[in-house]
Amino acid sequence: MLKFSANIGLLFTELPFEERFAAARNAGFTAVEFPCPEGIKPSEIARLLRDARLEQSLANMPYHPSDLGIAAAPGREREFLERLEIAFSYIDASGCRTLHVLAGKRPAGTAQEDCDETLVRNLEVAALLASRRNLTVVLEAINRRDVPDFSLSSVHHAAQIVRNVAKPNVRLLLDLYHAGTVGEDMNTVLSTYSADAGYVQLAGFANRNEPDDGAADYAELLARLSEAGYSGYVGCEYRPTSGTTEGFAWLARHVGGIRKSVCEAG
Repeated sequence: MLKFSANIGLLFTELPFEERFAAARNAGFTAVEFPCPEGIKPSEIARLLRDARLEQSLANMPYHPSDLGIAAAPGREREFLERLEIAFSYIDASGCRTLHVLAGKRPAGTAQEDCDETLVRNLEVAALLASRRNLTVVLEAINRRDVPDFSLSSVHHAAQIVRNVAKPNVRLLLDLYHAGTVGEDMNTVLSTYSADAGYVQLAGFANRNEPDDGAADYAELLARLSEAGYSGYVGCEYRPTSGTTEGFAWLARHVGGIRKSVCEAG
């Protein structure tokens, strides 16, 4: 059975960040994901999770808006390690088991091949360090409609990098929004890459709102994901059309097995 995690970087933004943990729990979620919360001590994040009786399903490496990650940036390997250590400090406090390494934007004038080679090397290092903590590292593609110069723009490309790394604790972050919004064939995506997925995220393909926009049969996509054997978390990484809880009706209509309190939150 699929499990659902609230992305409190996008959900519950009507509340201060620290209050979103309790709000997610009150809505029925048992897990949350969020960008690396630099500026808030790891011990405070751990307390917020503990007080709300939540687990953190996905930890993200720190990034700057100008780069969206540097794992694929040649010449910035030392900085990558520094950011990795920051991520580990939060993971060690929170107990999260999955780390999202962001490839980042392709630096101007840099060949894609050089970015790919750098990314593989950095992932090999991240995999080794993560294995000492029993962590899974995940990698995602981001569509070029939203980020035109992102290093990985297709599920196939991201999956190929994961396979080139060839480490058991390096998996694919299968973001259905980024695949669907640029017209990747979802039948192919799910049949080919579900087995590579270590984490999944979802949003409506049209405008990154609730997955209830008619752009796809999201219930069918989730059912196929489950049938393929994926039983991990699906991160609800979307921007609510109006209020956060009002938008949870899609869970009741499309997803069986989700906790009733989530379904009825809206």
